[in-house]
Amino acid sequence: TFVRNGADLSIDKIDDVDPIEAHSDERLTYTITVTNLGPFTAEDVVVTDTLPFGVQFKETVGCAEDKRGVPTCSLGDIAAGASASYTIEVKMKTQSPLGIMTNTASVASATLDQNATNDITAEDTLVCRKKTNLGDCGQVAAAWPFLVPPAASTGATRVVPSGPTGVATSTTSSTTDPSSPASAPAPASPRTTGGVVASYNEARLTPLSSHEQLVISSRVDISPSAWTNKYVDYWGTQVTAFEVHELHHELTVTGTSTVEVTRGTEKPEGLSWEEVRDPKVADDLCELLEVGDRIRASDDLAARAAVLEAEASGPSDFALKVCGLVHDEVRYVAGATEVSTTARDSWEAREGVCQDMAHLCLGVLRSAGIPARYVSGYLHPDLEPVVGTTVTGESHAWIEWWDGAWIGFDPTNDAPTSDRHVVVARGRDYGDVAPLTGIFSGGETSSMFVEVHITRLS
Repeated sequence: TFVRNGADLSIDKIDDVDPIEAHSDERLTYTITVTNLGPFTAEDVVVTDTLPFGVQFKETVGCAEDKRGVPTCSLGDIAAGASASYTIEVKMKTQSPLGIMTNTASVASATLDQNATNDITAEDTLVCRKKTNLGDCGQVAAAWPFLVPPAASTGATRVVPSGPTGVATSTTSSTTDPSSPASAPAPASPRTTGGVVASYNEARLTPLSSHEQLVISSRVDISPSAWTNKYVDYWGTQVTAFEVHELHHELTVTGTSTVEVTRGTEKPEGLSWEEVRDPKVADDLCELLEVGDRIRASDDLAARAAVLEAEASGPSDFALKVCGLVHDEVRYVAGATEVSTTARDSWEAREGVCQDMAHLCLGVLRSAGIPARYVSGYLHPDLEPVVGTTVTGESHAWIEWWDGAWIGFDPTNDAPTSDRHVVVARGRDYGDVAPLTGIFSGGETSSMFVEVHITRLS
């Protein structure tokens, strides 16, 4: 059982059960007890239940079923330190293993201070109504390993990814010429000294599907096992949110994907300066014209960019000149910068990684009125990948600018994007696309280890 904080308080519990062979007509009843451990009253507590395939709800006590036959149990207000319960009876429809039972308790409203914590726990009591090969009640109850709320800690530590290319990742991916690549799993493992009792994270590891690349298969594996939820963020990136609520010293996140890449070579005719700076374009893509502190160019770089703009025949010609300038002036040095390094710092040092080069180009292009976005993903290091050979790949970053269509370019390699590039996420800058972010409670220090393996399949 785990908790969230704030006015929108909720708990989710997913119990992975060792398979229990259950035959038709066997029944099982269990009681959910919801307890408010916080200092404030939780108002309008509602609990819903779902069961795996092959199991149906037979009867509920104090609950009403919705149109899908899922019980929704309204428990009303639960004062601080008080409890409320409801009972569910289920019936096995087919002979199948009982796999996952899910109970979700939510608080419609609560008299909570936004900075306060209200912990709610749910506990199941299982009762065998009919015994066959389900065994006795003790055996069945033992199959549900319930979690307990984490112990209070002195603080929370934020997990910030870093890596040799400047865009850390905890996944493997594949790139190829027009074909479908696959990868062997390669984990990222944040490690800590001292035990972590709870961690809350988001992983952006699933490649995007578009007209240029098709995700054939993709999965994200997490160890220790975690509660997960997938959603698509504002920028169109698939996010795996997950929470771990058991003592652990290492967290391993492995993404494995098979992707077919068919990136075309045809480019649009291009817009004029007047067209790319049209107020309608600025209105539609205003967020990708924002020049924040992370990407703002230094006075020196801005002055040199002004000269290039005067010489350029159009927006795309200017963008290519800017990428060439950054490539020539900034030396690629692994580990020279961190994820928090600004474009100005990287330019003054004249060194950085792919993240820094992308930020430098974005700041200049947006200052000139050209909408541009940050892209993170993977790059096969070989110009001519060998089929069937697994290599150590790279998490990578590049940019795209608007010229009537999105134009992809890799400033680090001073080359257009190709079939060796796999897109995972897009956004305004690195902050929108970080492959792994989160916080953990407990522990003293942490470090990140990242591996990427890529195999061209055909």
